[in-house]
Amino acid sequence: MEFVGSRNFAIDSVLNRLEANNKIGFKVPSFMIYIAEGAVDHAKLDSCCDIFNNNEVIVKPFTADMMDAVLAYDKQIAGHSRDAFLRPYLELHAQQAYVATDHDGSVVGYGVSAPVMSKYLQYGLFPIYGNTTNTQAKLFEMLTRALPDRTIIVAGFPGENTAAIKLYKSAGLTIPEEPIAQRLYTKNVIELPLLKIGSCLNFDIARI
Repeated sequence: MEFVGSRNFAIDSVLNRLEANNKIGFKVPSFMIYIAEGAVDHAKLDSCCDIFNNNEVIVKPFTADMMDAVLAYDKQIAGHSRDAFLRPYLELHAQQAYVATDHDGSVVGYGVSAPVMSKYLQYGLFPIYGNTTNTQAKLFEMLTRALPDRTIIVAGFPGENTAAIKLYKSAGLTIPEEPIAQRLYTKNVIELPLLKIGSCLNFDIARI
């Protein structure tokens, strides 16, 4: 922490490291992060299709010409540019990414499914961002329908987004009662649009 200086740093701390991270300077608590995990069930998606049937947005597979618009939208979520990370991430997972637009063509959300290095999990829905619950639901549907049935998936979301709980449970995913992590800051809380976050970008340091 000696190199941080006056800057405000953040970390998503697992719960058993909260005290240790507090001692090294991450003293300002913020939102809790929960996980939803389980097997893709296409039949369940069909049975709860009323959640997904809406004309609010148009969801299409990501293409290279959408890159700048998606990066600009992501900046609205994070509050700063993450182009250096996100551009190669989207290029790598372009075949597993979807973009939501309104009827005027403006980006209102995007989602990516990416392989995860885990013995038990196969794909992470990292991220699912959408301006509304319906947008997040439609992105979730498109991402999971594109995966083989019974693929084991995981998503991570802030506890404030209670609509995500309904969405994931309706699709047959399990959500443990205890959060997996808590956002901590060194200086002050950064206000983020938590209701637009159906799943975070990843579980790395402060990449909501």
